[in-house]
Amino acid sequence: MNKEDLVTKVRKDTGKTKACVEQVVNAFLVEVMKGLVDDGEVRMYPLGKLKVKERKGRIGTNPNTGEKIEIKAVNQAKFIASSDLKDALNENR
Repeated sequence: MNKEDLVTKVRKDTGKTKACVEQVVNAFLVEVMKGLVDDGEVRMYPLGKLKVKERKGRIGTNPNTGEKIEIKAVNQAKFIASSDLKDALNENR
């Protein structure tokens, strides 16, 4: 599902206009990004949480040339699923 699919489904579920739902979805996504930048974590019950995790720098190899290159440390978002989501994903197994 992409953002457009999400907007369409929420519009059908709520009866709100597409413009209204799109505005809310966009605001939600901006606030999630702000939460990660400012606090390092966003909890979204019952889905789980997004958490900022530092990926350490390391030495890698360019596959085309075999040259050693430095890969810098970066922050990235990591999603940790809640037990409710895990149960929902595996209820038919």
